[in-house]
Amino acid sequence: MVIMKRAQGSVAVLIALIALFIVAYVLFLPPGEREKLLNQTTNGDTLDGRTLLLESPGLVSPSEKGKLEHNINDVNLFVKTEPVVVDLAKSLSISKSLFGSNSQELSFNVEDLTDLDRAILSFTVSNPKGELIVELNGQKVFQQKIRTSSVEVISLPVDLLRKVNNLRMYASSPGIAFWAENHYTLNEVKIIEYFERENSQEERTFVMSNNEFENAQSVSLDYSIFCNSLEGAAVFKVYLNDKLILPQTLNCITSSPSLDLDLDDLKEGQNTLRFVIDRGDFLISNMKVITKTTGAAIWSRTFSINSDDFDMVTSGEFRVILKLSLETKGTKQAKIEINEDSFTLDTTSDTFSKDISDFVEKGENIIRIIPDEDFSINTLRISLQER
Repeated sequence: MVIMKRAQGSVAVLIALIALFIVAYVLFLPPGEREKLLNQTTNGDTLDGRTLLLESPGLVSPSEKGKLEHNINDVNLFVKTEPVVVDLAKSLSISKSLFGSNSQELSFNVEDLTDLDRAILSFTVSNPKGELIVELNGQKVFQQKIRTSSVEVISLPVDLLRKVNNLRMYASSPGIAFWAENHYTLNEVKIIEYFERENSQEERTFVMSNNEFENAQSVSLDYSIFCNSLEGAAVFKVYLNDKLILPQTLNCITSSPSLDLDLDDLKEGQNTLRFVIDRGDFLISNMKVITKTTGAAIWSRTFSINSDDFDMVTSGEFRVILKLSLETKGTKQAKIEINEDSFTLDTTSDTFSKDISDFVEKGENIIRIIPDEDFSINTLRISLQER
C-alpha cells in the first residue's frame, strides 16, 4: 500500500512538471508565434470569431518605395451551348394501309424556351417503306422517304416549340396500291435541345485612396486566364472605367499576363474593371491590381464583407475587430486607414486591438498602414465577433 501511494505521488509530480514546462514554453515563444499557437483553429477561423483577413506584414518602413496590392475576385466568363437529351422511345413501329394505320404520338418538355438555341429529333430507321411524316404541335415539319439505316436528324422549328410539346409520327398512304403497306421501324428516338448559356461580361472594382492615387508611380493588373473550352478563337476585352484597354484574340491556352494600366485612366476612389468574352469558357483568377508608389511604404490589403455579415454588423449583433501582434521593442507609430477613415497607432505594447465596425463597408474594404518609423508587424487579423 505504501509503495502504491509513493508511485501515485510520483506520477502526480511528473504531470505537474510537464504542465509547468508547457506553460513556460508558450510564455517564452515570440509574440507572433504565441498568437498563432493560441488562436489556431480550423478553416481559418479564430477562437472568438470568423477571420476576414489574416496576414504577416513583417517590416514596414517609411523610407522605401511602397507597393500596394488590391486582390480582385475571380471571374468566370462563358458563351457556350449545352445539349440536353430527352429519350422518347427505345423502338416504335408505324404503318399505313387501306385497311388501317398505326401512328405514334410522343410528348416532351422544354424547360427554358428563352435560352433555347435549337432542337432536333434524332433516330435510326429500319424496315423503311413510303414516306415518313412528322408533325410538331399539329404542324407538319417533315415528310420524306428515308432509305438509310444511319442516324437521321430532323430540325424542329424553335418558334413552334412550347413548354409541353406533342410529336406525331406516321407513314404516308400507299395511294392506289391498295394492297400495299407503308411502314417504318424507328429506334433510339430522342429529342436533343441545345441551350445557349451566357455570362459574357462581369465587373470588378477596387478603391484607390488619395494617398495611393497621388503617389502612384505605376499600376499594373496581374492575372491568370484558364481556358475551360473553346472552338476556334475568342475575342477578350478589358475595360477600365469604361475605356477599352485590352482587345485580344485568345486561343484555348493558359497564360499569366501583366497588363500595365495608364495612370490617366485611373481615378481617386472607386475604379471599375470590366471583362468581356465573345465565345468559349474562361476562368480569370489570381487577379491583383499592383500600385508602386513613391514616398512612404504603405502596406495595403483588401478584405470583403458579404451582405449578411454586414447586416449583422450594422444591427449591432456582430463587430469587426482588428488585432495586431507587434515586435516587443520600442514605440510603434503609424496611421491606419480603413477605406476613407483613419486612426493612429501609437503603442509600446506588443499587441494592439481596435473595433473597426464603424469604418467598414459592404463588399470590398481596404486597409492601409502608413508607418512613421520602422517596426515589424508579426500578424494582422481582422475578424467578425459576436457582441
